[in-house]
Amino acid sequence: MKLHRLLGILTALQRQRRTTVTALSEQFEVSPRTILRDLDTLGEAGFPIVTMPGRGGGVALMDGFSLDGTVLTEGELSAILSSLSSLDSVSQTSHTHSLRQKLGANHDEPHISIDLGAFHTDSLTHKIAQIEDAIRTCRTLAFHYYYEKGHEDKEIEPAKIVYRWTAWYVFGWCPARADFRLYKLDRMSALTVTKTPFVPRDIPPERLEFGANMTDHLTVSAVYASEASYRVIEQYGLREDMYTDEDGLHADIGFSTWGQALSWMLSFGTQVTIVAPDEFVALYLSEVRKMLQKYQT
Repeated sequence: MKLHRLLGILTALQRQRRTTVTALSEQFEVSPRTILRDLDTLGEAGFPIVTMPGRGGGVALMDGFSLDGTVLTEGELSAILSSLSSLDSVSQTSHTHSLRQKLGANHDEPHISIDLGAFHTDSLTHKIAQIEDAIRTCRTLAFHYYYEKGHEDKEIEPAKIVYRWTAWYVFGWCPARADFRLYKLDRMSALTVTKTPFVPRDIPPERLEFGANMTDHLTVSAVYASEASYRVIEQYGLREDMYTDEDGLHADIGFSTWGQALSWMLSFGTQVTIVAPDEFVALYLSEVRKMLQKYQT
């Protein structure tokens, strides 16, 4: 903590040029005596700290002295605060406020605002805190997991928390599969940190390239109604091979599996017309017939 405070005092003096011991003690929430000891430490380390007694006095860096701007520029500090602010949206503590106190940040709020939370932020925040605790203490995680083929109980050795594809995951070693796996936090229930310890495993660098084995090799050509085209553009961007006419937005979109393609197309209801390939058109029609039969029987 003292090192952070010393850096904060230097940063404050660099920005304000002159301040008071009282102001520094309030900013860093320590006694004036502690600030005086910190100033002595900085002076012994070679920083030209000047104290001016009496009214209008205070503490300052010697005229002409400037910290190396490459240590922490205004833009770099703003980027750090923006990043930490985004983590605050899913954290139980405020990293941004803590850093501001340590570095003496006294400028406007960052221009970029990022919220990594969800509608169920409280649940997500609690899960992330549990996973962080399990990783830090090297204890396994137990949870019930829902996936495409059903649901089952899992117990893993957590290694990393990952934000990817607009969702949160935990990456870790699954003893049952004898492999590293990604598990989506939104699909977890009954998450607990067990008392079972584990020794962290070395992770092959290629396993940290999340999604590298996922390819969009199954292409579906379709025409999306004008009122639904925003969803396509929002998800995939407006590419050069897409075009719009009186029928709507024509787009060729790649999918990793036909199941993924089905979920996407069915979500549009009557606002999409599938053009190709014939294999998927047949699969889509079969799924629609099954839906009709479910409500006709």
